[in-house]
Amino acid sequence: MVHRFLSARLPDSPWRRLGHIVVVGWWLTGLSVAADGLPSTSSRAIYGDASSSKRLVIGSVTNAPKYNFGQMQGISRYMLERVRDLGVEAIMVVTIDSHEQMTEMLRDGHVDWVSATPYAAIKYEREAGAQFLLTKKNRGRGAYHSVFFARSDSNIQGIGDLVGKTIAFEKPGSTSAYFLPAIELLGAGFRLVRLESHRHPPPPDAIGYLFSGDEVNSSTWVHKRIVDAAAFSNEDWGSEWRTPAAFRQDMSIFYRTTDVPRSLDILRAGIDPLLRTRIQQSLLDLNNHPDAQDILHGYYGASEFALITEAQQQALDKIRGDMDAFERTMAESTDNHGADK
Repeated sequence: MVHRFLSARLPDSPWRRLGHIVVVGWWLTGLSVAADGLPSTSSRAIYGDASSSKRLVIGSVTNAPKYNFGQMQGISRYMLERVRDLGVEAIMVVTIDSHEQMTEMLRDGHVDWVSATPYAAIKYEREAGAQFLLTKKNRGRGAYHSVFFARSDSNIQGIGDLVGKTIAFEKPGSTSAYFLPAIELLGAGFRLVRLESHRHPPPPDAIGYLFSGDEVNSSTWVHKRIVDAAAFSNEDWGSEWRTPAAFRQDMSIFYRTTDVPRSLDILRAGIDPLLRTRIQQSLLDLNNHPDAQDILHGYYGASEFALITEAQQQALDKIRGDMDAFERTMAESTDNHGADK
């Protein structure tokens, strides 16, 4: 096991008198479990008393731990000051590789708090008993949708034109780049078949799909004609990093889904009710606290926390209602033509 430690004194401020931060990373093959119950492939950052077991653990599913630790520093420092009187002596941020691992960690009580998009959040709710806490606007947007796009010189004008062609989704667990576009196609009566690679043609009466692993890969694959189309969020379409202007000028959107809530913060089942209330109120307090706006904005570009509205609840209920049939159908799609085994 390789242990790597980094200790740096934090700037002093009313929000940041927290001593030291210790960042600990484990890089191993396999999925062995460390002493704290977390996968040994995870990485962690600890704020406050690193020797204390009285921790509030915030989880994140990512393949970029360093970026996530940067996004979580401010909110972790702030929240520790708000929950110290409840006996919390440290906050640990842990990055995990997959939604399946996160579900297990929430279910076993090793992770307390996660931010997720609707599809993953509902999976955590259903499979780990997680509790919805708040919705979160990101950069002023409280909702988003998926867009389908193809090269402008293709003959794809609508989703019906995808039959006999291949579309790229990002990865399992993504709301906007997997669940929403796939459920839209299934709801329209199309059959989806997962292909082993782009070299395997889809059946002429079905839509083949691949996972690109990353949004920029999806836009690149369309631009380079590796796949016929792709789908991800409207935010990714407008991102210069994920869809460079040089790509976008040669591509066009031919379909979009309805809006769903952008982001949700959830807590594990069984968390102390007083702690739940304190976390919720502390996050809502960030909306109007002039000295905490940097903390809010630093949390993945958050701009406002809010209680879940009735309209948002209806959108979430629709996703809940679609999930059983969706997951059963998509699992069956891997057993078809050119499927991954």
